[in-house]
Amino acid sequence: MKLPVRQRPATAPPGLVGTARVERRTRNLLPRLRPGDLAVLDHLDMDRATAQALVDSGVAAVINASPMISGRYANLGPQVLADAGVLLVDGIGTDGLSAIRDGARIRVHEGSVHVGDELVATGHEVDGDDVRAQMDQARVGMATQLETFMHNSSEFLRREEDLLLHGRGLPKPSTRIAGRAVVVVVAGHEHERELAAIRPFLREQQPVLIGVERGAEVLREAGFRPDIVVLDARVDEAERPSVKTLRAARDVVLRIDRGETARRPNSSSDSAYARCGSSRARRPRTRR
Repeated sequence: MKLPVRQRPATAPPGLVGTARVERRTRNLLPRLRPGDLAVLDHLDMDRATAQALVDSGVAAVINASPMISGRYANLGPQVLADAGVLLVDGIGTDGLSAIRDGARIRVHEGSVHVGDELVATGHEVDGDDVRAQMDQARVGMATQLETFMHNSSEFLRREEDLLLHGRGLPKPSTRIAGRAVVVVVAGHEHERELAAIRPFLREQQPVLIGVERGAEVLREAGFRPDIVVLDARVDEAERPSVKTLRAARDVVLRIDRGETARRPNSSSDSAYARCGSSRARRPRTRR
């Protein structure tokens, strides 16, 4: 009598398995993340606020096309991720980013990314010791960076002396600023909590409210009307406040680099955006 042979279960390949959430822009990726996801992004020099947002979302791994620490300065984001136990894979490149399909089930092992048995991207795994070593190197290089910054700043002051030292060329908003407190709002990881903390001050002091790009939308969603909205001509439409917010502001300042030409509007949002400044402005312009 021949007894049936009991087959041994196949050994699962090593590594971390999860669902890939792929987005080049981290800001667009954050709202889609769920606990256990593997975030695949392209973020040079991971900052602390973004890293904390990734930790709060519950991701199991962060797979980055760019270096999380380039060495230009000692950015704190990778340390936040490493301390939270998030698996870090660095430098898979843009080709690796493109090869990973959003929503795919992937496996990450020793810096390599697999879909099934296929190797689709290769980087290098970064642990806490690696982060600390790279941070130490970045701090050593800060002296050179500061020297370059000082040179660039002095050159900028020389080139823009009329604007920065004498105020020539500054826009003249209709909002009265002299003698009033000013609050500048920029969209960030904890902007809701920070804005809620100063709500009594905003209600009592009635300061000038300046919203920088999406910061203007943050103000309006919190129930405040931005007095001045500051925009950059180069930002994508997704980074801009809505047309409703632009129209609610007393002044809109559009920043255009010297010699740059504003692009032709191709949507209703673009039209409102373009009306904020001259198509060939060399200085910031305002509209009522």
